[in-house]
Order: sequence, then structure tokens, then C-alpha cells
Amino acid sequence: MLAPASMIKVIPEERLKAWGMDLDLMREHVKLLKADMSAFSHVREVFVADEDRAQPTDPDLMIYSGGFFSPQDKAQLTSLRNMPPEELEDAQFAFQDSRLDEMLFRYKARNYPEVLNSEEREKWSQHCMARLLGGENGYLNFDAFAKDLQAAAQGVEHGSDKAFLLEEIQLYAESIYPY
Repeated sequence: MLAPASMIKVIPEERLKAWGMDLDLMREHVKLLKADMSAFSHVREVFVADEDRAQPTDPDLMIYSGGFFSPQDKAQLTSLRNMPPEELEDAQFAFQDSRLDEMLFRYKARNYPEVLNSEEREKWSQHCMARLLGGENGYLNFDAFAKDLQAAAQGVEHGSDKAFLLEEIQLYAESIYPY
């Protein structure tokens, strides 16, 4: 837990113990920190926003960094969620938030691929290929997945339920691999 040192004096000792915290150890840590203030620079580096850090541009990663949606956008999203899939194909939305156009496209592609036109299907195919092969932004790519699957299979008894499940996962992965 990271909190101001003054909290040691404010929070009752019984409460700290109930949380599994050692008051004597906390006091010792405060003494150590006060003796060597250089540790604070490391804490600051971790918790202070780094202006030089690249901000995500992928709407899937910006869901919490791009602010809240406007009431108008929320109303349109509610309408969208209540819409039958066949109406999604021709539905037009005028979102205020720039993230939502791409998020709508991905929503349709993930949940109702049958409503995509040929251009959208190609765009989705390219998006999936980039994710599966590239692995940028921390996404799991096929190479890392194959290593994880192989590691999971180590020591699994041949013919067991777990071995069968791992084989099924491997077959599925092979079926979607973009050759």
C-alpha cells in the first residue's frame, strides 16, 4: 500500500492489523525513506505521468484514457446495442468522440461479421492479421501464443482431458492463422 506516512498516526492500529499490516515494519520503512530521500525520485517516476510516453492510438486501448463519452454518444450507443444485427449494416451514427467510429466497426466485425461489406471485411482481415502476427501494444501474437501453448503442454499426460483441450486450441489457432 502506498499512502502518506501521516496515515500511520491516523488509522487505528487494530484496523492496520485487520488489513494484515505490521505497524512496526511500516514505521521502520518510514525511517528508511526519510534517511534516503532518493527513493522518492523513483516513486515519482512510477506515479507521475510521463509526457514523453507515447499515448495509445488504438481505440481498444484508449477506453479509459480518452475521457468519458458525451450524453449524446451514450444515447447513440444505447440505440446501437438495442438494434437488431441486420439493421447495423445500414445504420448511420454521428459520434462526437473520434474513438467510436472505429469501435463501432470492431463491434460489428467481432459480433456480427455477416453485416460487413467487402471493404469492411478486408479491413477487418488486415486488422486481425496485424494483431495476430505483430503483437504490438502488448497484444499476444502467434509466436508468443505458440510458446505459451507448448509450455502448457509440457508434462501433460497424453490422452488426458487437458491434452485433448490443448490439441483443440492448437487446431483452432492453426485454422485462423493467416497463411
